Amino acid sequence: MKVTKDQVRKTIDTIKNWHTKKKLLVLMVIWILIFVPSIMIYNSTQKEKMFIHYPASSSPFDKKNNALDVSLSPPSNSSEPDLSASKDRYVISVNKSESINFRWKAENYDLSNTIDLHIGQVTVHYNTSWGKKGVIILEKNQEMIGGGNMTWEKEKKFQEKGDVYFYFRVDKRDIAKFHRRASVLLQRGNLYEDTRTGPPPLINFMFIPPTLLSPPVSWGGYYLSFYIYFSLFILLGSLLLFLGFKDWGEDKAFALSIFYLINPISLTTIIQDESVIAFIIILIIFLLIKGKEKLGALTIGLGSVTKVWSGFFIPAQLFDRNINFKKRIYNLVITVSVIGVLFLFFYLIWGPKVFWFLKFYSGTHSKFHPRDVSIWKNLVSIPVSIPLPSSSTIIVFIIIIELIVLYLAYMKKWDTISIFTVTLFIFMLFYPKMHLDYYLLLLPTLLFYSFRNRRNLMLFISFYLFLILSRSMKYLPEGPFHITIWVSFIAGLLFTLIGLKIISLFVTEDKITKYFTDIF
Repeated sequence: MKVTKDQVRKTIDTIKNWHTKKKLLVLMVIWILIFVPSIMIYNSTQKEKMFIHYPASSSPFDKKNNALDVSLSPPSNSSEPDLSASKDRYVISVNKSESINFRWKAENYDLSNTIDLHIGQVTVHYNTSWGKKGVIILEKNQEMIGGGNMTWEKEKKFQEKGDVYFYFRVDKRDIAKFHRRASVLLQRGNLYEDTRTGPPPLINFMFIPPTLLSPPVSWGGYYLSFYIYFSLFILLGSLLLFLGFKDWGEDKAFALSIFYLINPISLTTIIQDESVIAFIIILIIFLLIKGKEKLGALTIGLGSVTKVWSGFFIPAQLFDRNINFKKRIYNLVITVSVIGVLFLFFYLIWGPKVFWFLKFYSGTHSKFHPRDVSIWKNLVSIPVSIPLPSSSTIIVFIIIIELIVLYLAYMKKWDTISIFTVTLFIFMLFYPKMHLDYYLLLLPTLLFYSFRNRRNLMLFISFYLFLILSRSMKYLPEGPFHITIWVSFIAGLLFTLIGLKIISLFVTEDKITKYFTDIF
């Protein structure tokens, strides 16, 4: 045991003596050792079975998209489906014990053209007039590869008489959406008319490089280029974290950067664009640390039009009393001006749909539908009936809590990064449409606070372990007595409670909110 401790201590001392360039090189080597094999595994397992077709949008109106030649076939019973009054579902009447054969048909795709190759799995989302609440997913795994006409179908027997409200959706990896949006931009099309685009407009321009650099389909197509592209942003984020925090302490900054590289969320995010958004957040932090407040304000504006998460810096800077009032207003003017000019530009070329992200993120564009690692998703997953508040109620609740935090931050003179961390953390804990990948955005600042002392580090590790456990259990069979569902629920409850504990430390311990002030 003593020999092991001595060896570990000797290794740590050796690392401490490395110069900055060597540490940067080691971070690159770690990235190569971890991410290159991960990219190869992703690519080898998906490049064939995932190249299947899907319509450009995900709504009942897919059949009207003539550019992609997609049609929806009505059920094979005697009645024809019509659009509901709200036009958000097809509606069809069924008798007791009658079956519906739901059919989705895609026709005449040219497999030689990689632009037409997309990833997807057809599902039917439906509810009924006789008491079914929410949306039920009727799915069937079926790969559709090859030319000619392809039809997906699934039969469902209904035990009651009434109306069935349904629509077809082709579930797919987001990379296919990203590629489609970039392709529309390159073809000078209207992004919001030709695709179903939820986020603000600027993020879609970030997808152009991997779209242009797509290799042949036999190598993995644009999936491979996107995997590489997103993983490079993880590396760039790690390097920038180290350079930003090294003046606070190279050893801690080095450990922090390594953890950012090797944690499971970073590894799974190479199929999503959160690595790009996390890099923008790290860049904002870097600029603020280096005293580049004007550039920081400019980047916050650009980041907010890329995806809304960078917008959490806006109230954070405004309520930071450590900054002169005139500077705060000046920085706010820069940020708001950038946001206003960009949105005006996109509004003029694409129309009012550029603001659809406001409904998309607020949950007001569709019925309440908690996602992934949300605490609300955990509550509806367990085999016990629990009434949930509406999405609008949850959003109002979050806003009230955020305003209380901003008031406390102002009174206790928190710095910008502390305010940003706590407000974003609270939003993620209670936001209904929360995914595991979003928590990558908290890593840059939460890691900094966690590496300051052992208690913070243990809370941080526990939080992320239960977060990942809650997510991973959802992919396993239920088992006897719904065991995996209950494990997922308990893990989700624990990571929420630990998250609230971490937030409470910010509120009660002034020394935590002074950590960043020390390096400004």
